[in-house]
Amino acid sequence: PSSFLQGRTLLLETDPSVPYEQIVTDFAHQSLSNNNTVYVFTAKGSPIYNALHAMGGVRFYILSSKVSYPKPEENEPSQILVPSMDQAVILDLIDKTISAATAPAQLAIVFDSISDMVLSAGFEGTYKFVKQVNEATGNGRTAALFLMTLGAHDEKVVSFVRSLFPTQLVDDAGGLRMTRSQ
Repeated sequence: PSSFLQGRTLLLETDPSVPYEQIVTDFAHQSLSNNNTVYVFTAKGSPIYNALHAMGGVRFYILSSKVSYPKPEENEPSQILVPSMDQAVILDLIDKTISAATAPAQLAIVFDSISDMVLSAGFEGTYKFVKQVNEATGNGRTAALFLMTLGAHDEKVVSFVRSLFPTQLVDDAGGLRMTRSQ
């Protein structure tokens, strides 16, 4: 990612009625153009998966309820199936992905979606998970983009999630804007 993105963990709040996947595509293109490796945590068939699947150089961790441990997907060398409900496994994969990158290699991680995790695993566990991922990605070499759906949660949940991200973006009918940057 550009120097602005490098080492930042960003929250992108998205309105599903606008083509938010273009922002994620731009993030991936920017990362790849700087010779960074891009890892995407998403479900197969999601708008993010569909937007990035044909892009060379992007690696996928496919969140699935059909597996209980990470396993490579047959005939798709850039995809690993990951148990979507097991936050410990996902966190371990993020840690291993970051530590496997040799210095000064830089990474970009896209996590789609915090909203899905809150709805399926509960807020408390998701909050702890995101906090731990922020610690893991805070190495100065990793840019991370987390997606959350606008209007999917009450204001208390949204406030707590936002508190974890020094840089926050919103993409809605008004366009993309930065709402917080530290």
